[in-house]
Amino acid sequence: MTSTNRTEMIIRDRQDEDLDSIVTLALESLTWHADTFPHVRRPPARDGLASDFQALTPEPDTYFRVAVLDTTVTGFLTATIQPPNPNGIEALDEPTLYIADVIVTQAARRRGICQRRSNFDPFSSVEN
Repeated sequence: MTSTNRTEMIIRDRQDEDLDSIVTLALESLTWHADTFPHVRRPPARDGLASDFQALTPEPDTYFRVAVLDTTVTGFLTATIQPPNPNGIEALDEPTLYIADVIVTQAARRRGICQRRSNFDPFSSVEN
């Protein structure tokens, strides 16, 4: 468990029982975006989000971690490791981490969940 001055948290790999909480967090964020930018955003259907997140299973190149405060999933991060592409637009010779989602519930923001880089280290699946 990671301890900070403001809160105690666990950052760990997503588990199947986290799915409902993850979908709720995603809907919270996406609904805010849809309300704020209605000309470009629409909130997705809950079922569609559930199947999308369920499909993100742990693989060597897929990364899905959750932040847990007091037994409640309060945030999550999804990412993939892209292979080197020396012939691409950016001519990358090493793998690159592409972060797709970083979502923290409004009530848990500013409590240090993303404070330490090691909490979301894509090359470590050790519980922090």
